[in-house]
Amino acid sequence: MGEREKRIADSLEKGGWHVKPAIVGDIVRDIEDEDEGAARVSERELEARVRRELLDTDLSYAGARFLDAVLKSSQRNLPTPCVLQVASVQDVSQSKSNQGSSSSGRLLHLRLTDGHSFLKAIEHRHVPSLSVDIAPGTKVTLQGSITLLSDMILLEPNSIRIEGGHVAALHDAWEMQRKYAGALSRSTADGSSGPPPFRGLNTTTRGAQASKPAVTPALNINPSRPAQDFREQAGASSRPTQDARAQAGATTNVEGINVRPSAPRMRPGAEPYRPRGRQQSETNTQSEAPSVASGAPQTSLVEAAPEKHPNDQSRPPTVTAPATSSSQSSESEPKAGKN
Repeated sequence: MGEREKRIADSLEKGGWHVKPAIVGDIVRDIEDEDEGAARVSERELEARVRRELLDTDLSYAGARFLDAVLKSSQRNLPTPCVLQVASVQDVSQSKSNQGSSSSGRLLHLRLTDGHSFLKAIEHRHVPSLSVDIAPGTKVTLQGSITLLSDMILLEPNSIRIEGGHVAALHDAWEMQRKYAGALSRSTADGSSGPPPFRGLNTTTRGAQASKPAVTPALNINPSRPAQDFREQAGASSRPTQDARAQAGATTNVEGINVRPSAPRMRPGAEPYRPRGRQQSETNTQSEAPSVASGAPQTSLVEAAPEKHPNDQSRPPTVTAPATSSSQSSESEPKAGKN
């Protein structure tokens, strides 16, 4: 930064501007690049052009830290003059939807900033130059003797001067907020419910699906049917769907999703899998069963119990003789002939 830029920066600081030294040099070079004759203008005129550029610049980018040291110190008076940027203006005597509706009995609350720290300002006495229509980004100059109470000051008519300025980004956001805030308040006053509340997307549960509401079939109401049938039909319609799921087959619940296991695939000629315990039990059963390969008739090991007659309780039970083979019966017939 050259000597002329340093002198311009010192002059701006005496006027209450607390900006970064490099910003002044950048603005001067931009002016000289845009206007070839700017190098031949006087230093006073160049300073005025730099001041106009700073009015339209956001102090969060160009401002130097000034309020932080003042608010942390023990001094009771704010160093003046100092140029700050308006962050917001609100009439605390009115509701947020009725800002600017009445000028009598107002109480303005301003939030001022150097781009890094904030200072509260309360309208102690009516200041004609202040209103709720002052947009954020407007520059003001605090002057005179101003008492500092923690991070708050009280404004008198001669303690503040509006410098102006237009920061496009801050002004557009402020205009949008005022426009739609008024429309929303009017719709609420008319009795309409307004837009539905915002509901964020739930991404905490993985694999979750929206639960479908249970659909109850409509009852077939027939006046000719008795009331008992209606109650039975209502009970059948409200029965849980567990029977249907049991008929459809067993399902597996994986993180809230019903997944039906697929049937196992078998290659041709393969036997189905059987547990080892089941195979051993089947082998033991086969070894204990009598063999029927010889073709010999098998006798029943368990004799059928004789039927008991209700009037013949004292009759002894009839014992059925075991069946004999055809060879034994043929041998007994000649013996009977000899006798």
